[in-house]
Amino acid sequence: TFAHSVAASEGGPRGDPVLSKLLASDLKNFMLLCDECHRLIDKVNPAKYTVEVLQKMREDSIADVKRLLDSLQHKPAEVVAILGNIAGQPPQFSMDDAQEALWGQGLRSSEAKVSRYFYPGGQHHDVHSVAYWMSLFQQMRRDLPLLQTLLDGTRSGAARPRLAVFPLHSTSVLVLTGRVLGDNAGTHLFQLHRNKVGEGTRWAWPRDAAPTPALDKFKVEVLQPHTAGQDEAALVVALTSDIDAKRMPANCARSGELLLPTLRVTGPTFDKDCVQQPQDLQLVGLAVDSAMRVLQDEWRVRRVHLFVSSPASVAVALGQKMQARHHAEYVCHEALPGPGAAYKATIEITPTLVRELVSGQANIHPLQH
Repeated sequence: TFAHSVAASEGGPRGDPVLSKLLASDLKNFMLLCDECHRLIDKVNPAKYTVEVLQKMREDSIADVKRLLDSLQHKPAEVVAILGNIAGQPPQFSMDDAQEALWGQGLRSSEAKVSRYFYPGGQHHDVHSVAYWMSLFQQMRRDLPLLQTLLDGTRSGAARPRLAVFPLHSTSVLVLTGRVLGDNAGTHLFQLHRNKVGEGTRWAWPRDAAPTPALDKFKVEVLQPHTAGQDEAALVVALTSDIDAKRMPANCARSGELLLPTLRVTGPTFDKDCVQQPQDLQLVGLAVDSAMRVLQDEWRVRRVHLFVSSPASVAVALGQKMQARHHAEYVCHEALPGPGAAYKATIEITPTLVRELVSGQANIHPLQH
């Protein structure tokens, strides 16, 4: 039924000696309500629903409808969530979390649902425990074929769809995810912005982000040069914090001195908010590309030890740069709990398989291309 913000008669709820007559037929003074809500605002609790409150409700409703109608013009994308427990806390994610992030990038959900991959189970969060990887590898046996079907476009019988990827997992799993996804233009990565918790928009790229970043925002540094005959190296991606050589395992460093030829990708400062817009991710990707060309084309190493301190989206973007069928073996390392704790190996990613290194059993899983 139709309701008035300012009552049509002076004696009605929210009536006014002057405005009631002036606005009785004004469309801006009308609201469309169900019978229950109409009774609520006119009879049950008229004092709560003032003219100002009702006008605000009307404006918000119109804005929501406009946004939904506008979103129909956006490009459809499959929503993919890579979720794992962080510091023992189970991940919380829903389509409500994704919608505004999608709209901000000119995308909309193609199926209004979330496809979740690589969740190791609610009780597992320690990436250095055998149980974590045993559970995760079991899940991967189910998820990798499903994800590959999506990537191949065979699930819908069409070409590979656009993907909207929301990552919140251990660094090792995120790097592996990027390797599986590949570096395709139709993949859109999103970043969780923790300072927005409670605002309902924590996955949307900030609207107040800095201007377009400089092309040299991220750079590649040689921390330890390569010498002829060395077939192993280290790649450090240090964006949110630096990674001291004292924290690296004995095969990479000793007494704080690097043993392997080492490259570092870094930014102007160590900052947890270093990725604030998609352009930042693109620039990080270019820096990683450059580092990998040095590792494989100039140094020609066969094995790379990977140490990452970065936002989750960067870890995925890093994995995307590992070209299927043609990349060195990458050993992912993650820090033990506690400030300044040592890094230990978790998984090894080769051109054809992923191998967990925690149990000592060398459990492997093939990677499809």
